[in-house]
Amino acid sequence: MNGVLVLLLLIGLGIGISSYVMWSRRWPGLVAGFDSARCSDPAGLARWVGGTGMILGAACVAAAIASYAMPQYRRPVGAVLALVIVTGTIAAVTGCGRFVRR
Repeated sequence: MNGVLVLLLLIGLGIGISSYVMWSRRWPGLVAGFDSARCSDPAGLARWVGGTGMILGAACVAAAIASYAMPQYRRPVGAVLALVIVTGTIAAVTGCGRFVRR
């Protein structure tokens, strides 16, 4: 197996598992820069960030598996993964704005 695919698989598992813990246990402290004084709904923030993180982690794992199973399609799989990561990150960041107390 290619080293890049193993790294992508490990990154996806790391993101996915930590996001699942945040989502299921409602631990907003796992969010970088979390300030309880400025958050209107800590449980909602943990659900939102955990949910989007699980989707991004699953996308990384799926891309690693697809690239291993179909090496001739690595370039399109990489392009789709990049699109999913950019879109998911934008969705996570803009969604976090709903939980900020001004």
